[in-house]
Order: sequence, then structure tokens, then C-alpha cells
Amino acid sequence: PQDAEFLGYGVHLEKSDEFLADYETDLDAISKMWVKSPELTKVFELFSDAYDVSQRCSGSVVVGIFESANQVWVAVFQQ
Repeated sequence: PQDAEFLGYGVHLEKSDEFLADYETDLDAISKMWVKSPELTKVFELFSDAYDVSQRCSGSVVVGIFESANQVWVAVFQQ
């Protein structure tokens, strides 16, 4: 929709229709939390940051996150 505001980029698992909500790394482990709701998606400002994380999440794609007055929209940016 024309009134939708671009919020940033997210990571989406298409097969299970889940969105990355949290991603943390330390020296020993990578922690990921997935949610069903796009409203809870971890939003990255830069495509390159979302892409780097997506490469570490098998089966995921980078999506654009848009918000209108009453809905959140996602659009695939990278397959």
C-alpha cells in the first residue's frame, strides 16, 4: 500500500513461515529465536546485515518489512 512505511530488513523461513526475532552470537554458540508474527521480527537497517545473518540460517531469505496503519507487510528481497 502507498501508506506503508519501510522499517528495514528481516530474515524469514519460508518453509515454516517464521521470522527471526532474536539472533545472538558469542565465542561458543549462536542463539536464534523464531516467531510466527512479522510484527515481532528483528529489523536490520542494512540489507548486508540481514543477508549475513540469513546466510547462517538454512532455508531463510531476506525480506523487507513495511508497516501501514493497521498491518505489517513483508516482501522477499533475496531468494
